[in-house]
Amino acid sequence: MFYGGSAVIVLAEACGVGYRGAVAPEENGFAMRRKEREVTDQAEIAAILKEAEILRLALNNGPYPYLLPVNFAFTLETNRLTLFFHSARQGGKHDVIRRDNRAAFEIDCRCRLLPSHADNPCATGFAYASVIGCGTVEPVPEEEKEQVLLRLLAHYGVDARHLDPAHVAATACYAVHVHAYTAKQHVG
Repeated sequence: MFYGGSAVIVLAEACGVGYRGAVAPEENGFAMRRKEREVTDQAEIAAILKEAEILRLALNNGPYPYLLPVNFAFTLETNRLTLFFHSARQGGKHDVIRRDNRAAFEIDCRCRLLPSHADNPCATGFAYASVIGCGTVEPVPEEEKEQVLLRLLAHYGVDARHLDPAHVAATACYAVHVHAYTAKQHVG
């Protein structure tokens, strides 16, 4: 679910951070501090996702998070966001996901330094657009993998109609079913 409008980031409940519905999210520190930077328009959120190149996925791996930068694709329909990524069929991330499929993510683009005047270097800032959230990671069913891989290629400008079945079979695909997300930008 997308949490926007009043700029409430109810990532807490969906992501298991402590919000239980009886306490206002602002009281738990999950309200967006810079409300003027919040992005709620779905077309603009989709534009951020289309422009971004890397999905940073944080998985639960015991005492420390397991952070992965991965290529991605997405669907965004009526505030329902699903992210897709692929990998080899073996490796550490597969074991981590099998043990605990909860994840947090960050996607950003339009990043650039906003230099200040020489007399006030502390006023230096940074422009960006980002989407953050949380959800659960699930393997994509075998019969849907080719379509996911084609969507991934399309995200990066590769126009493909079909893929070699051997390559599809050798690839693992995952969907991040996003439970909550928010978007923000600073244009400078």
